[in-house]
Amino acid sequence: MSGMEIIKKGTDLVYVLPTFQNFLTNSINTHIDKTITQLSILNNSQDISFAKLTGRQNTYIIKHQLQDLKHMGFKTAVLFSHGAMLELNFKEIIDNYNTQHHWHILGGLNYPISIINLESMTDFESLDNNNPKEDFDNLLDQIYYNAVNSDIIVLPIPHDIRCHIEIYDKKAFMEKQKASNIYLSDTDGLLPTLPSGMDIETLICPASGINQYMIASNCMDTLKQIIWVDFSTTSIKWIQYVIDNWNGNDYKKFVKDNIHIIQDGSITFLDYDYFDNMPNLDWEKFKSLEHVFLNIDLINEYDDIIKHTKDSNVLVHITNIYTYELNYIENGVNQVYISYLTYMDKLIKKNKNVYVKGKDPFGTSIKYKNISKHGIL
Repeated sequence: MSGMEIIKKGTDLVYVLPTFQNFLTNSINTHIDKTITQLSILNNSQDISFAKLTGRQNTYIIKHQLQDLKHMGFKTAVLFSHGAMLELNFKEIIDNYNTQHHWHILGGLNYPISIINLESMTDFESLDNNNPKEDFDNLLDQIYYNAVNSDIIVLPIPHDIRCHIEIYDKKAFMEKQKASNIYLSDTDGLLPTLPSGMDIETLICPASGINQYMIASNCMDTLKQIIWVDFSTTSIKWIQYVIDNWNGNDYKKFVKDNIHIIQDGSITFLDYDYFDNMPNLDWEKFKSLEHVFLNIDLINEYDDIIKHTKDSNVLVHITNIYTYELNYIENGVNQVYISYLTYMDKLIKKNKNVYVKGKDPFGTSIKYKNISKHGIL
């Protein structure tokens, strides 16, 4: 039995990933390959819809799934094989190509993605040839071959799209992670005001961006403790430096004047204009809060956080930590899930109320959910 689950965020573009059988059925792939691709999609598709294909796939089923997506109003579908990784501006590149060229399918033999122009495509039957001259174990190859032999516009995937797609390779990926990353700006956008009545006393957050200051500014009447948690030594040192040396005025100027102290890390995201949104904090009061700095691996060392909590109302800002590909590569997929559930469960048992904000390892965006009352899942 095959089906399709859709997370709809817009109708221009939909990313399609099989969750059971890989499109590249003749490839050697593992659970981590599928997970890496799913995380890459989730992390780079804030306004893009995502379709998960369940069960076994063949060209007949895929043909109907693409027709269904077209009927739902989607304009372009990208079919991803397990192990494919994309960059943040991948959507922009496809949008630009759509406006400059006339095409129905972009593909290529033995390539990890195919792109279908649903808006212009009408002959979906041609993708499912009942009597192909050649049979391919690779479903994307079969679709591409069928399309090439039909009267539709089929083009090879151009270089400016190819250069924004990678194939997951553990050795190459780990090489890129050697630098200690520091996020001085937030990649998940500015946070809205906290809901009323939470009475947050303990804030657990990463040592990144200004969203943590924004959260604190919304609950200064009740906040007593901030637990800064980050695997990046550079990030922890930066937050400590800010608290020890900033006077509370003109944060943008402070960052520009002191950016030189970051010498042993990679500044992954920096947007000086972003700092214009720094909240008006009672800085002396903020500094007087209990600040705990933990340079730890959250997946394996969450007990170090638990022991600092004190029967309070806790807000855990997990941001997108649980969708970091590195956590899954180093610990395995199941261990990340187990770690998250155990960590949250222990927080619940030791505190009055535990609120969560961010994206959990299952890809769900959580907005200040009280997991003490409503459960973790």
